Amino acid sequence: VIMPEDITAIRKNAFNGYEQVNSITLPEGIKDISGAFSYTGLQEVFVPKSVLKGRSAFSCCHALKKVIFCPDGEDIDMKHAFEDCDSLKELVIADGVKVLSESIFAYCTSLESVYVPDSVKRIDAWAFRGCRNLKEIRLPDEIAIHPSAFGFTDCPCASNIDPGKFIKEEVTSSGDDDLPF
Repeated sequence: VIMPEDITAIRKNAFNGYEQVNSITLPEGIKDISGAFSYTGLQEVFVPKSVLKGRSAFSCCHALKKVIFCPDGEDIDMKHAFEDCDSLKELVIADGVKVLSESIFAYCTSLESVYVPDSVKRIDAWAFRGCRNLKEIRLPDEIAIHPSAFGFTDCPCASNIDPGKFIKEEVTSSGDDDLPF
């Protein structure tokens, strides 16, 4: 599939479930791809810098082996973008990316190593949850990591991360003595 150069959004579920879609060219300038390519036969994906919204864009693409991820906005919404892409082995996070959103690579069980460039300033909750074969991760010196970014214990690499990089979760109270559960 080759998208026209002037397209800025692809509707949710536009290609969802089309396993015969194994290649896509997204133009620079596209901003919203949320939910557009789940359950497709894509094998390689290049996500351009211009993407701002990609929630669940490629989730459950079981043939996906390589991702080049370039979105560089501070407020991008890429939650669950590659969740359950269990064949993903090669992940390139481009210099310029600032945030790895919630559950972005959750359950990518074929990932073994990840290089996170210095431009990334935050890794959100569950970003690498269930990545049980992720043995090696290179992190920048200055980064804030949500305490559950690696799913607590299901990523072998998590035990090698400096605990000082994890941000403290703040529990807020309404001022009452009631427990939140």
